Amino acid sequence: MAESGNEPRGKIAPALVDEIRSRVDLVRLIGRATKLVREGHEHKGLCPFHKEKTPSFTVVPDRGFYHCFGCGAHGGAFDFVMETENLSFRDAVLAMADETGVQIPGERPPKRKKLAPVVAEPEDPRAVEERARRRRWRGYQIWCGGVPVAGTVAQTYLSDVRGIDPAVYVESRALRFAPEVQYWAKVDKQPVPIWTGPALLAVMQYPDGRFAACHVTYLQPDGSGKLELWETPEKQRKAKKCMGAPGGAAIRLGPPMPYMVAGEGLETTLSVMDAQTVSGWCAYSLDNLAGAGIKEAREVDPRDKRKKLPSRIPDMGRPGMLFPPDTEAATYLGDGDTKDLWALDCILARAVRRQVQLGTVAGLVEITASIADEQRKAACWLAEEIDGIKTASAAKVAELEEEIAGLKRDKAASDKQLAEHKLEVEKRFATNGYVHDVEERVTKRIDKAERTILEHLSERRDK
Repeated sequence: MAESGNEPRGKIAPALVDEIRSRVDLVRLIGRATKLVREGHEHKGLCPFHKEKTPSFTVVPDRGFYHCFGCGAHGGAFDFVMETENLSFRDAVLAMADETGVQIPGERPPKRKKLAPVVAEPEDPRAVEERARRRRWRGYQIWCGGVPVAGTVAQTYLSDVRGIDPAVYVESRALRFAPEVQYWAKVDKQPVPIWTGPALLAVMQYPDGRFAACHVTYLQPDGSGKLELWETPEKQRKAKKCMGAPGGAAIRLGPPMPYMVAGEGLETTLSVMDAQTVSGWCAYSLDNLAGAGIKEAREVDPRDKRKKLPSRIPDMGRPGMLFPPDTEAATYLGDGDTKDLWALDCILARAVRRQVQLGTVAGLVEITASIADEQRKAACWLAEEIDGIKTASAAKVAELEEEIAGLKRDKAASDKQLAEHKLEVEKRFATNGYVHDVEERVTKRIDKAERTILEHLSERRDK
């Protein structure tokens, strides 16, 4: 604290700002404005920055940020106070210092307004669709401005930095490179382009092949890594954005095959495709990878009985990314460096159960995708899993073949019984014809005898 006293008036020491930030309960702070429901290591609710019917607002307390997948709002504790209470950064820090009990000599907390809770309001479906259409159009324009990846800094990033063989992706129709893509962000609450540079583009398609979104990975000018863009000394901007409406869509990195892999991240999926020589699709997010779950089936988190884990039971009416119809077996990839592996396990289990219900042999593998070497090493762990799935698929085929053979045997036996029955009927028919002939001859003889007797009686009567 004494250190801050040596600072010029009006400036707060960065170390003190970090201490205040670390003390803020982000979930409790944002929970005053909107009701949040815990799902694994995240909390979800209605966005306090725009009107919506279904929750698209996510708070990640472990990483100290919130994000809205509907309007793109993103930030930390200070950003939330600045946006919702119309305060400057300095006043937001002072407000949080007062709330967390951090003393700043000579400073007084600002006056704050009470936030009204967010209530869901029904939106006109036409307005929702129009908004999605505009997002798709913006993404489509970016995608159309791309060129092949070969020989660009995008190839430098994927091959030299991530360690992926170019043969895996250079011919892929799902990837392109754009030398100049604008990075838009809010400055003084107005969206403006704050950076322009190279980017790796990936197209997302719906199951019917229609364009859904353009996934953008902003790169360093020399391709030495992803873009590192800082809004403030404490806040780094995201290097990846999705322009469009990606729900239910996929980045089709490889062709449809009987066996496929699917991952949340682009680089993770490509690394496994390289290591195992398999085809794969990318879903962009865990929610899109697994689809929605049945909330009533959520289990209690064993680490905290007051909270619940994401549902393992899929809501079949609300799927996410779907595999090609001809896929017989699939493996879902999970990042092993995810902080909440309990939640990750639940979400991937939901994805597997969905595919099994759709008739696909499915499994899951957790892999680490932080750097190229770890990607390759972890990807090799898939070999045993793949063999198991292929064995299960072969067993299923053998079972079906045996069932077909049994049906053929049953049909042969049935045909034999039918032939025997037909022969018996024919014999009976032939016997019945002979008896009928005998009866007819006997009847004729009886008729002849009766006529003879009648004639004899008539003659005697005449005499």
